[in-house]
Amino acid sequence: MCSGNSSINRSAPVKTVEWKKGGSILSVTYGATTAEYRRPEGRWQRSHAGGTAPGEVPLLAIRQSLNEPPALFAHTGSLARELKVFEPNPQLQTLDLGVVSPYTWSDGRGRTLHGGLARPPDFVPGRRYPLVIQTHGFSSGQFFRSGYSETASAGRALAGRGMLVLQVDEPEDEFGTWREGTLDGTDVYVAAIDQLHQEGLVDSARVGISGYSRAGFYVARAITDQPDRFAAAMIANADPGSLIGYDSYVDYALPTYAKMAADAFAGALPYGEGLQKWLERAPGFRTDRIRAPVLVSAADPQHLLSLWGIYAPLRDQHKPVELQYFRSGQHNLSKPLQVLAHQEMLVDWFDFWLNRHEDPDPAKSDQYLRWRALAGRQVPPG
Repeated sequence: MCSGNSSINRSAPVKTVEWKKGGSILSVTYGATTAEYRRPEGRWQRSHAGGTAPGEVPLLAIRQSLNEPPALFAHTGSLARELKVFEPNPQLQTLDLGVVSPYTWSDGRGRTLHGGLARPPDFVPGRRYPLVIQTHGFSSGQFFRSGYSETASAGRALAGRGMLVLQVDEPEDEFGTWREGTLDGTDVYVAAIDQLHQEGLVDSARVGISGYSRAGFYVARAITDQPDRFAAAMIANADPGSLIGYDSYVDYALPTYAKMAADAFAGALPYGEGLQKWLERAPGFRTDRIRAPVLVSAADPQHLLSLWGIYAPLRDQHKPVELQYFRSGQHNLSKPLQVLAHQEMLVDWFDFWLNRHEDPDPAKSDQYLRWRALAGRQVPPG
C-alpha cells in the first residue's frame, strides 16, 4: 500500500482506526504496526519519520454505491494498487440484500422524475409485487439501507418481506405554495404507481406510502387527494396539515414559520374567509376521505401534538389508525432502540396491510390482535 516502508504488513488485519489531534490525523493499526495519515493538501498522506514517502502517495477514501456498503480504502494516486483498510459491516457480505437501481418516470406535467427502486432478494420477473413509496429524497451515490433517514423508512427490510420499495426524489417546483403537496407529492407518486403497474412490476391495489417532516405532509395530502390509490400509510414526526399543528407553531417556532405552514397547507391563514380554504385544502379537515390504514409515529411531545390533528379524527371516525409514541426521540430518530422499534413496526405494518402477513413472534401477538380488529373498520375502495 505504501512505498518506501516495508515494515507494513499489507495482509495484516486492521485492529484499530482512530482520530488524533482533533481529527487532523487518522491512526490505523495493522497487526503490530501503526500508520498515521495526514491531510496537508486536501488528500490523506501516509506519514513517515523523514516526512512524506517519495513516489506513490497513498490516499484514503470511503467508497460506496447503491448496492455496496461504505468501506474505507487506501490506494495510490494512479489507482494501480488498492487495499480495503476498514470494513465496518462485514456481516453484510453474507446477506442477500436484493438489488437497488435508479428509476425514472414522467408525470402529467412532462417532468422527468427520479428515485431508486429496491427489489426483494428473491425477485421474480413477471410477478406483481406490493409497493411501498418512501419519500423525502434519494441519493444515487450512497448505499441504500433504510432510506433518506432512519425515520419513516426501512427500505431493504421492507424489500426483505417481499415488497418493492420506491425511494422518491421529489421536485420543488411548487415549494411554499398550497399546491406543493399535490403537484410535487401526490401527482409524482401516482405517476410512479401507474408506470410501475404498466411495466408489470407492482399490484396497484397494494400500495403503501410513508413520510416524515415535510414529506409527512405530502403523505397526508396524497391519502386525501387520491384515497383509492393507497392501501396503507405511515406518517411520522410531521404536521399533516391540521389546525392543531398550525396553532402549535404560533409560539413554539419562529414567527414566520406558522405563516409558512399556513401557505403550504391551504394558502391562507385559518381565519375569516381563509378558513374556507383550509376546509377545502388542508388534509386535517379532509380525514373523511382517508381510506388507508394509517400508522402515526411521534418521537416527542411536540410531534405528538402536531400529529394529533390526524390521529384523533381518524379514531373519532372509527377508521384504522395506530399510534406509536416515543417521549424522548428526535425529529430524525437516532437512538438505536428507538430506531429498531420504529422501523420494526413500520415493516410489520406494511407487511400486514399489503401482504396480509403476520410475524409469528409471540411478543407481537397483542399488536396483531389490534390490527385484525382495525381491519374490520377498513373503508372499501370506491
